Amino acid sequence: MQKMPKEQVKSTYALSLKEFKFAFSTTMIYILLSCAISYFLGYNKPVEEITIIWGIPSWILFGVVIPWVLMVLLTIVYGFFVMEGDEK
Repeated sequence: MQKMPKEQVKSTYALSLKEFKFAFSTTMIYILLSCAISYFLGYNKPVEEITIIWGIPSWILFGVVIPWVLMVLLTIVYGFFVMEGDEK
């Protein structure tokens, strides 16, 4: 197994750290938004007050489904257009 040059190790580490920061921050934002939206739309509400959209309770649609779809799209965009390879 060959050792990588020091400058390549530093650039690989910096690239990995950048990707980790993006993934961690977007995951935390997703979790906080999903929990907050689900809590405010669905917790401590009588069944009669919860609206149904396409057969799904509104708090699930707006708190789980839509944020999940947005995260998938964000990940695809980041993976195809923002992420860089460290091959040089």
